[in-house]
Amino acid sequence: MAHEIKRPLAGIRGAIELIEQEYAISDPERRLLGQVENELTHVDETLRDLLSLAKPVGLQKREVSVPETIDAALMRLSGLPGADAAKVERDYNGAAPRISADGSRLEQAFLNRTAGGCGWRARSGRGRRSTWHCR
Repeated sequence: MAHEIKRPLAGIRGAIELIEQEYAISDPERRLLGQVENELTHVDETLRDLLSLAKPVGLQKREVSVPETIDAALMRLSGLPGADAAKVERDYNGAAPRISADGSRLEQAFLNRTAGGCGWRARSGRGRRSTWHCR
């Protein structure tokens, strides 16, 4: 089953590389293709996690920046329907701490939390997320 999903993903990745090499594309288009590649990586990782449910999934802990992780999740959110109508204000209150966490899973948690409110933000046009202070 994994091959049935991974093969098309590899084909899409190859097409993106071909487009980047063979066509003159603008910086915004190049950034869009980068976002597509990031989403392909996310699908691949999610598939790997789903297929490994029979065994415990280990965390890949490393030092991560909470604001950078939130920003990465917001970048992924920007491709969802209704997100273009939302205004997100970032208020990180100065130097945010680096924490030891699995950055991919933390990003996914922020994305899930934010996307859960996407319907509200699409209607009201506003959303606000901020980090916390560690003392």
